[in-house]
Amino acid sequence: MKMYSFVVLKTGPVEVTDEDSVSFYMTGHLVNISRLVEEGKLSVAGPFGPNDLDYRSFFIRNAQSTEEAQELLGVDLAIARGNFKTEIIPVYSSSALPTYLEN
Repeated sequence: MKMYSFVVLKTGPVEVTDEDSVSFYMTGHLVNISRLVEEGKLSVAGPFGPNDLDYRSFFIRNAQSTEEAQELLGVDLAIARGNFKTEIIPVYSSSALPTYLEN
């Protein structure tokens, strides 16, 4: 068993309306996600369906603390700009979680 960080991305205060900016920030967001997967710091991620909570997507980060999770989030262009705001919740789960998700 080990600690992970469950991160919820919510609609942020900064609204991006022009297509070039949306493309730029979402591309940066997806590049960051890919980098974290390659580094073994992201176990699972995905978007939420439509909801009344402004929840956009979630991550389960391989981060031992909220501070470490915040550092990993800080380099994400869309989060840094304010397109998303975050909620981080510590989660205690199986240390084998990443291997469950390989298939």
